[in-house]
Amino acid sequence: MLRIVIAMASDDFGHMLEKQLNTEHSVIRCFDGNTALDLLEHLRPDVLLLDLSLPLLDGLSMLEQAQSCLPGVVIGLTEVASDSICARAEELGISRLYLLPVNADIFMKQLHKQLEQTVAGASREINIQRRTLQLLNKLSFKPNLTGYQQILVGIPLVIKDISIPMCKELYPKIAQITGLSSSRPIEHTIRTVIHDAWESGDKELWLQYFPIPANRKRPYPSNKQFFTAIANILTME
Repeated sequence: MLRIVIAMASDDFGHMLEKQLNTEHSVIRCFDGNTALDLLEHLRPDVLLLDLSLPLLDGLSMLEQAQSCLPGVVIGLTEVASDSICARAEELGISRLYLLPVNADIFMKQLHKQLEQTVAGASREINIQRRTLQLLNKLSFKPNLTGYQQILVGIPLVIKDISIPMCKELYPKIAQITGLSSSRPIEHTIRTVIHDAWESGDKELWLQYFPIPANRKRPYPSNKQFFTAIANILTME
């Protein structure tokens, strides 16, 4: 079951979506952009169905303000699909944009297919989260340290893009997700928590997961080496 927010002012189409999706998923519908933004921030849904012409706060403006809490799937609907609107929609996280009016039967078939893929992806993500917690516990990481939470946020980002630049992209994204005004302290806090876990952990176990290469000065891995190894372990198991 997915948590779905339908942000749509159109009564007929919005009501049809709500009625059909409610049979399999948890659905909440709202009618303006301000309420949609509030729901995203507090409910953290899996899917957002968004009418770009919402009153009070239009869909694109709402997405600009919701970048830190966007669901994995954002499907947009619009009566105007200019090149600039399509480009901006994609830039703000809309995975698919439909032009209104849309054929309801075709739309629902495509939507159900997308939701099935999302359910499968959510199950995989939950499994990875569980295995991540188990692995960090095995390596003696302390959950009360700040860097621990930053590692939990960073691991899925590295799994998604194993070559993600650390300073230019990974740390700023972690800062954005965790609500930090600057990404500068993140490198240090993550390095500190890795060092702490190494000092208190089973050294033989650490070396199994993070063999010391010839060019590594420390016995424990760098942030980059740590994230890369963890991402590979979790995706290969």
